[in-house]
Amino acid sequence: MTLLFTIFASFFFQVYAETAEILIVPKGTNLNFWRLVEKGAKKASLEYKTPIIWRGPVDDWDIKAQVKIAERYLNSEIKVLVLAPAHEQALTTVAQKFKKKGKKVIVFDSALKGNLHDSFIATDNFNSGLLIGNYFATLIPPNGKIMVARNLKGSDSTDKRVSGFIQAIKESKKNIHIVTNNQGVAKVRSSLHHTLDSLKLTPGIVGIFAPNESTMEGVIRATKRLNRKDLILAGFDINKTIYNALKEGMVKALILQDPVEMGYQSTSLAIKLLKDQPIKKRITLPSLLVTGENYQKTEIVNLIRQMIGQ
Repeated sequence: MTLLFTIFASFFFQVYAETAEILIVPKGTNLNFWRLVEKGAKKASLEYKTPIIWRGPVDDWDIKAQVKIAERYLNSEIKVLVLAPAHEQALTTVAQKFKKKGKKVIVFDSALKGNLHDSFIATDNFNSGLLIGNYFATLIPPNGKIMVARNLKGSDSTDKRVSGFIQAIKESKKNIHIVTNNQGVAKVRSSLHHTLDSLKLTPGIVGIFAPNESTMEGVIRATKRLNRKDLILAGFDINKTIYNALKEGMVKALILQDPVEMGYQSTSLAIKLLKDQPIKKRITLPSLLVTGENYQKTEIVNLIRQMIGQ
């Protein structure tokens, strides 16, 4: 049944893409998170028998490529742009152009400046940062030194996670010292090398927080390379590398979003707009704190396996 469904789905998206009136442009396509968003989007497309176009840059940091992909469809039959902006300001002009053409804009995952969206759907990133920050603070000794492995500045979702996390650390009143990468990195490789440099140049770091999948994986790889089993790691999102580090006890806490639901609901909203149906201006999706204490619970194990394909 699964094989037949896969064949049908492939046929559907290849044959009917030419008639699509919905364009979905994620930040990137190479991370597990975005593959899960795509899965949710295609689920809604099949369920409502409404074709979509899924196009995005390979890497989250490639803002110029994301702009080019979206603008390529500006004069097409596309009626709804579903956008996860890699930068809160740089993609504003793209949304403005679509709106001037009388097209609808749905923003998901990460906010866009200018209130240009017809609907915005995302995790509550600031409060999720607070949540994991509060837990992380309980693991760090008073006066301890921690590092925040920032994503690229301007990505609203990760900026808010970092802000929430830092606020929680400060409110812990444990006088925890924070070392941050002010420029930020987006690629796994960049996160790896920045973490290696920071750990070598800044003695005394006892914990690291990473706000998304790529920074988290880079931190894990660096920690393993230096054999720093003493470090306390926490972050957002999951893939096989991150899950293995969680099972090994290297990662102490994660915030899990629901990217499949994010893709499904974003696409469903776009389909409703095509049908001139009313939609909510703001939809907030729940997040889940996974720790070394609860990750073996059956419901969490099942969720993680769905997300990493095991």
